[in-house]
Amino acid sequence: MNYDEVYASNSAYFGKPFPEVIDYFKRQGKRGNILDVGCGQGRNAIPLAEMGYKVHGIDTSSIAIGQLKTQLENISLNLKVEHKEFISLTNLDHFDFILLDGFFHFYDHELADEEVKMRHLLENVRPESKLVFCFADHSDSVSAFRQMISKLAVIEESQVQYEYTDPVSQWKFETNYFFSVLQSLQ
Repeated sequence: MNYDEVYASNSAYFGKPFPEVIDYFKRQGKRGNILDVGCGQGRNAIPLAEMGYKVHGIDTSSIAIGQLKTQLENISLNLKVEHKEFISLTNLDHFDFILLDGFFHFYDHELADEEVKMRHLLENVRPESKLVFCFADHSDSVSAFRQMISKLAVIEESQVQYEYTDPVSQWKFETNYFFSVLQSLQ
C-alpha cells in the first residue's frame, strides 16, 4: 500500500480512533510518554496529547506527517512528530507506552519484515513499558502475533469491531481488530 497516495486522497483517511484504544489510555493513572508508531494523520496522537500525555509520533509517510504538522500549527499540545522509520529508533527506553495501532498486519507476505521489527522493539524497549497493539484480526494474524510476543505478559486483550465509511468513495466496510496490551516478563 502506498500510504502517501492514501493520505493525499483524504485528510482523515483512517477515521476516528478506536474507542477501546482511547479508553485504555483514559484509565491509566499516570500520563506518561507515548511513542505512536505509524501515527499517520494523528488520529490517536492528537487525542492522547489532549489527555495530557507527552506524545512522539513517527510515520514513514511524509504526506501524513505534513498533514499532522498542519493540524498542529494553531494548537498547543505536547506532541512531537517526525517522518521516520521505526527501525531507525534505538532509544525507546524513555517511553512509558509504545502504541502500535495498525503498524503490524501479520499477513504472510509481511511476516519476515515484521519479525525483524518486533525483535527491534523487544530489544530496545524498557521492561516497564507497556506495548499497546491493535491490528486486523484475519486468518492467522493473532496466532502469528502470539508467536512473536511469547516472552511478554498479557495485561489486557479484547476484540474490537470497527465500521468505517470512506468519506470520499462512500465505500463501507466492517472488520474485527485485536487489541492487546503487553509488558515484558523480565
